[in-house]
Amino acid sequence: ELFEERALDVQRVDVDRELQDIGKHIYSKCLRLPLLVAGVGTLIFQNRLTREWQRVLNSMTPLGPLGNLDHLYAILELSYMDLAPEAKSCFLRLAFFPRDYKISTKKLVHIWIADCLVSENELGGTVSMESEAERYLKELIDKNLTL
Repeated sequence: ELFEERALDVQRVDVDRELQDIGKHIYSKCLRLPLLVAGVGTLIFQNRLTREWQRVLNSMTPLGPLGNLDHLYAILELSYMDLAPEAKSCFLRLAFFPRDYKISTKKLVHIWIADCLVSENELGGTVSMESEAERYLKELIDKNLTL
């Protein structure tokens, strides 16, 4: 269910049969591990191209009976590589905070802006820097790279 929700958008009934088949293979490689299922599902949700789903499937290595951290890292790497360059910088800035550190969205956004990770010249004047930084944060959350 989690994979279908993330990858196939269960509201749509016209999902391509080939995508469903590839999705089932991807799901089986995740061994029902929620982080993997959610991460991969989110990664492929926005892209309905069969070749992209096949690329993700081909990049996944089978997990052993107890799992394999390399597989988890590969999924996280796919999510990271799919980020916009600015969002990658914002993600890397999170490494300055201790594990499980709680920070408000507003404070984090201001830190990113102060660190010049979001700049006005990229925005074209119609979007505030705060809104753009919040969009980056949403992208990180959607790709399960942060909570």
